[in-house]
Amino acid sequence: MSNFLDELRSNNLLFPDYENSNLSAMKDIVNHSCKAAPKEKTVVLLVDGFGYNLVDNLLADLPNSFLKAAKINKTSTLFPSSTPSILTSLESGMTPAEHGIIGWDIYLKEFGSVVTPYMDSLAFSNAKLSDDDIDIRTLFPSPSLLNKAASNGGLTFLCDKHIRKPYDMTNWHVESYTMQLEMLIKLRDRINRNEDSLIYAYYPAIDSLEHTYGPNAEIVRKSVSLLFSQIEELVVPDLEKNNYNLVVSADHGLVNFRQTVIESDSKVMDYLSGPIWGDKRVVYMNISPGKEEEAVEYMTNEYGADFIIQDSESVIGSGIFGKTAIDPKIRYRFGTHMMIAKNDSALVYKYPNEEPDNRIRLGTHSGLSKDEMEVPFIVY
Repeated sequence: MSNFLDELRSNNLLFPDYENSNLSAMKDIVNHSCKAAPKEKTVVLLVDGFGYNLVDNLLADLPNSFLKAAKINKTSTLFPSSTPSILTSLESGMTPAEHGIIGWDIYLKEFGSVVTPYMDSLAFSNAKLSDDDIDIRTLFPSPSLLNKAASNGGLTFLCDKHIRKPYDMTNWHVESYTMQLEMLIKLRDRINRNEDSLIYAYYPAIDSLEHTYGPNAEIVRKSVSLLFSQIEELVVPDLEKNNYNLVVSADHGLVNFRQTVIESDSKVMDYLSGPIWGDKRVVYMNISPGKEEEAVEYMTNEYGADFIIQDSESVIGSGIFGKTAIDPKIRYRFGTHMMIAKNDSALVYKYPNEEPDNRIRLGTHSGLSKDEMEVPFIVY
C-alpha cells in the first residue's frame, strides 16, 4: 500500500479528502450543520465539470458580481472523479466504496457484461437495459441523503430533461428544464414559493463543453461567466427575503488528455479474463489466475510511463474509495487490478466492431490530478 501512496505523491496526484469534500458538505447541508451556510434553507447548484481551476477566470470576468461578497472555498471531490460515482455519493450519502458505482462503465456479473448504468445501456452498444425489463434502479443504492432532505422540510430537484435518474423520486418535487435560462427561472420560482428546505439543481452543460473543447477553451470560460451573470440577475435577488443560502459546487474538474486505445485483439488481452471497464483515467480489469506477475510486467513496460498499474486490494486498502473494505457483494466490480493515469493520459478499450466515436473530444476526467480533484464550494 505504501508503494501505491508513494506513487501518487511522486506523480503529484491528490488523495481525496473525504472529511473536507463535496460529500461531507452535502451531508452538513442536509443535517443543517454547515457552518458556512447557516440559514435554515439552502439552494445547491451542482455545476458538472466546474473545477476550481475555472474560478480565477470567473472572478476576473465578473469582478463586481455577487461573488465579491461570497465565501469561495476549495474542497475535495471523491475518487474516481467520475460523474456517476460522485452524484451517487452526493445523493445517497455513501462513498464509492459503499455504493460500488465506480465509473462510467461497470462490470456487472449479474448481467454477464459491462454496462453503462447512467445511460441505461450496454457499454458496447446502444441497446437499452430497460428494453430487456432490467430495472436500473436495482443497481444503485437508495438516495438516502436526499430522501432525508425531502422528509425534513421538503426537496425540489431540478434536472436537465435528458438526464435519467435511477431512483424512486416519489417524495421529491421534480422539475425538468431544457436550457440554462429555463433552469434559473424555475429555480427562482421555487425559491419564491418558499416551501423547501433544500432546492438541488444539477447543470451538466459546462462539463459537456469541456469534454468537447477542453477546459481552457474560450467557450467554456464565457459560458461559466454567463451562467454566473444570470444567477446574479435571476436568483440572487430572491435569496435573502426567503432566507436561503446559495451554494455552488461541482462533482469534478477536467483536464486535456491524450488517448491510448487498447483494441480487443491487443496482446494485453492475452492476460485478461474479459474486457476492461471503468473510465478514461481509471480502469479496472481481471487478470487471469496465474498470469498476474507476467501481466503486470507487460503492462508496466507498455503503459507504465503513463499509468500506475496496481493490484486492486492495495488501492482499496489505501482508503481512496472512502473506506478500506468493500462489501463482498460488490467487491468484484473493482477487479483484480487497476490502471490510474499519471499525467494527461487516458485509456479506452475498443470493443470488436464498435463504431468509432468521431466527435471532437479534448477534455476528460475520473483521475487524481489537481484540476480533476479540486472543486469550489461557493456560499452566498
